[in-house]
Amino acid sequence: MRALGDRAWISVGTMLIACASPRATRVEMCSPREARPARPAAECFESAESRRFVGQIGGAIGETLSGWRSHPGSAELTATFGGDGRVDSVCFDSVDGSMVARRIPDVADRLRAFPAAPACFAGHRLDFAWESDVASGAEVREAVRACHRTVRPLKRKIDWCRTAQGCALTEVLDLQSAADRELRSCVLASVPLAMRTGISREVLSFVPVPGEKPDPELAIRAHHVCDGLPRPADVVDCMDRHGWMPARSGAPRPL
Repeated sequence: MRALGDRAWISVGTMLIACASPRATRVEMCSPREARPARPAAECFESAESRRFVGQIGGAIGETLSGWRSHPGSAELTATFGGDGRVDSVCFDSVDGSMVARRIPDVADRLRAFPAAPACFAGHRLDFAWESDVASGAEVREAVRACHRTVRPLKRKIDWCRTAQGCALTEVLDLQSAADRELRSCVLASVPLAMRTGISREVLSFVPVPGEKPDPELAIRAHHVCDGLPRPADVVDCMDRHGWMPARSGAPRPL
């Protein structure tokens, strides 16, 4: 995860968070960790109720930051619980991505609406790190540049065929098609495919099954067939049949 490394970016992130919503919600940058309440004791997480609560609050963070349409970015957040066990405040250590920053006030509103946590959370804090599975435009451009280098030998073969061999037009077209297919396959290997569920509109990201070279035509077919299926399990099963597996989970991880 990339943290915000200088005051200029922190200022921009703070401004985005403060001004993004017409509501009064404001999310501040966290104080130093040593100045915050302690995390719950390890014994707190031994109960199924506590683990379930952490999963629910983490799911709410991930769902809110992902939104109906996912955007690249990341965030490190802290939720602090009051004496009554309810979320009393939310702050951020780092935020990357303008759309992610705009959604953080919504996270704070949603967590404050949560019912009280198990008693062992009262007066303590939980830290979460979240990162989108969606590749940024810069990452996609870098993948395309790297893949152009990969297909360079095919491009040279096409040029040699045209200038030195006087190949037939059909042969040149076949070589061009092979180079284009290789380029798309290479990019697919670097950039996850995003599929959406039909009911919740949750975005799921998929990567090629290890050891399998991505087939661009199969990827297009998978998008037509699997995108918009009702449940996440339906989408995962459909993508598995097309040679794709879920990417890393976009759910926040406790720190």
